[in-house]
Amino acid sequence: MSKCRADCKNKIDLELQDKLFTNYWSMKNYNKRVSYISGLITSSNKKTQTKKECTPEKQKNRVKVYHYSVPKDGILISVCKICFLKIFGETAKFTRTICSKKVDSPVSRCTPDKRGRAEPRNKITVDVLKCVIDHINQLPAYESHYCRQETSKKYLPPYFTLQLAYNEYIKTVENPVSRSIYIKYFKLSGLKVKNPKKDTCSCCDRLKIQINNTICSNEQKTILINQQTLHHAEAEEAFNSKRNDISTSTENTCVIAFDLQQCLPTPSLESSVAFYKRQLWTYNFTVHNTFTSKAVCYIWNETIAKRGANDIGSSLFHYLKSLSLDISHVIMYSDCCPGQNKNSIIIAMCIYFLENQDKIKTIDHTFMVPGHTRMECATLTTPALKKLVNVILSL
Repeated sequence: MSKCRADCKNKIDLELQDKLFTNYWSMKNYNKRVSYISGLITSSNKKTQTKKECTPEKQKNRVKVYHYSVPKDGILISVCKICFLKIFGETAKFTRTICSKKVDSPVSRCTPDKRGRAEPRNKITVDVLKCVIDHINQLPAYESHYCRQETSKKYLPPYFTLQLAYNEYIKTVENPVSRSIYIKYFKLSGLKVKNPKKDTCSCCDRLKIQINNTICSNEQKTILINQQTLHHAEAEEAFNSKRNDISTSTENTCVIAFDLQQCLPTPSLESSVAFYKRQLWTYNFTVHNTFTSKAVCYIWNETIAKRGANDIGSSLFHYLKSLSLDISHVIMYSDCCPGQNKNSIIIAMCIYFLENQDKIKTIDHTFMVPGHTRMECATLTTPALKKLVNVILSL
């Protein structure tokens, strides 16, 4: 608090200032604050008035003089306006509005704030909003099979866009809301107009269909539910095994996850004519190091090599040779594809690699449950990779 002619600094100490400030803002109500400040401001008629004949436009026709005070030990202590505002943390406009209301009031009191009490004429009724929410809840949404543990969002089919959803809503009601309001409640619903691009587990799909079948008896449902629970438990056990290996990995232990991305048509064209032509397929084998969070992509097209066990084994053999000399233990995670990962050729490659070098002593290969892989190496987006492939082939 700065010095002033009223010597407010000596009248109101810092402890009292903090107490007044805290008690004032603990009210948490606009009308209570106005009533409290109004009781601390008094007014009196102006005793003298100086007329400025040379500059009449600057003449101030103020009639009232306002006095500000704060409570101390049961009495009101007069302070200046600047100190008064600093004590309570209010603005000059706030107090000016209170003073003008007191002058206009016949009883010198501020009336409660009337803003926000009257409903706007264009307010949307509850029934209209209920129709919007009901229509959104009836949209053909589905959960992402692999992302259920990561998010609770639901997805619409790829062909079902937001504009199409709004067009369907307009057909069902007489007085539809605007598109912006529809989008607002659409976002609040947790739906996403996006295809997660992750296939589902065939075992889970089969069990779900059999459980929901009306012909299925209660005993058969119990058996199927137990199989479903066991299947999910095995998948979760595989996830926990990978998490434990990643969390306990050191500079001497390397935990990698590898997978072959789905075939990429090259070049990537949106023309309908290209759909009926025989396209060149490009393969991307990605190896992800969970310790360094770096990935290596082995990219080739079908004119160079195929996508069998020999090709996967060659790429994996090259990656193992490039590892640091400090690594003595390698833990590999992959899916159960028999033509690429889970076969004797990959096992033979690992044995051959261990026999022809001295730095790596042990290689552990763990297979995830089919349909529940969620590999880290699948985070590279297809559009970015397609663009990369087109650049490589243009060189």
